[in-house]
Amino acid sequence: MRIKKAIARISIVLFAILCLLVVLSLIMRCTLYNYKIIKQVSSPDQKYVAIVFEGNSGATNGYVYRMSVLKNGHTINRFTNGNAFISEYQFTVEWLDDNTLFVNNTAAEIYKQKNKVNGVTIHYNCYR
Repeated sequence: MRIKKAIARISIVLFAILCLLVVLSLIMRCTLYNYKIIKQVSSPDQKYVAIVFEGNSGATNGYVYRMSVLKNGHTINRFTNGNAFISEYQFTVEWLDDNTLFVNNTAAEIYKQKNKVNGVTIHYNCYR
């Protein structure tokens, strides 16, 4: 009888571990994100950098184009709080001064558009 209880407990533990691994793999699959930096443009005073990158989140989704505005020297990742703009098409960026950025975009679909990030004001010229 002890052997049956031990086997039952081991089975429950193994099942719980398997469920945890499945959940973790699903989370990792959802958070994996391939991106390629297209352009980096530093502000005139070199304090900030606007990073434009192309992302592909998997076979069922198309490409998206993102822009993050970070303090120079900081690294970029999907969860960076510098994410300011997300669009379905490529766009151009240009610094107007040390703290003002201009984005020109012709996308029909804009997924995210912030007007201020990390102390930088962002102006947009978006044609929809």
